[in-house]
Amino acid sequence: MGIIKKCFNKNCAQLRLQDPRMNFREVFHDLESLATELAEIRDKLCEEEIEKAKFLCEKWDINTTIRVRRRRKMPGELARDVGLSAESEISRVMKSVFDLLQQEICTRFTRLSDLNFKFGFLLDVENLLNKDNVDNDLEKNCKNLGECYNTDFNRIELLIEICDCKMLLRSRKEIEPKTPLEFLTFIISYRDVFPNLRYS
Repeated sequence: MGIIKKCFNKNCAQLRLQDPRMNFREVFHDLESLATELAEIRDKLCEEEIEKAKFLCEKWDINTTIRVRRRRKMPGELARDVGLSAESEISRVMKSVFDLLQQEICTRFTRLSDLNFKFGFLLDVENLLNKDNVDNDLEKNCKNLGECYNTDFNRIELLIEICDCKMLLRSRKEIEPKTPLEFLTFIISYRDVFPNLRYS
């Protein structure tokens, strides 16, 4: 069906999510982008697919009008029921499928969203190490992580350790980590110098 191909662009999103090199931060952002895309294309895509279906029905001489079923009037009701046309009914069903898909993406991945909220900033190595100054976001992220795991991390020490890493790497551009794994290897190479970063 054409609608599936347009939604998932030849399954590239699914293939990307199955890549073992992906970390949860990248998966979270990909799923967030997919949910946004579904919301943006919902109405237009439904209309396009209905027009294609109508064209095929006319081409094959298929009647698209449906019998309107009416229910009995209850006492006090005056207006007759107006049933949906076939086109309106199909549009309603297709849009409800899109809405359900969006809702499932949001509800099923709340844990992933929570992980990204707490630890995601540590996986964005390039952003974490390239900024010269300590911005409010970094302080806020360290504070959130420290509050969630106050027995495991000291938020102030974590912030200081990140600043120390920046300082050590400032003059060593050749060994600057590009991936979370390289960053972890760098931290471990200093043994117990960065205890909070090691545990996070």
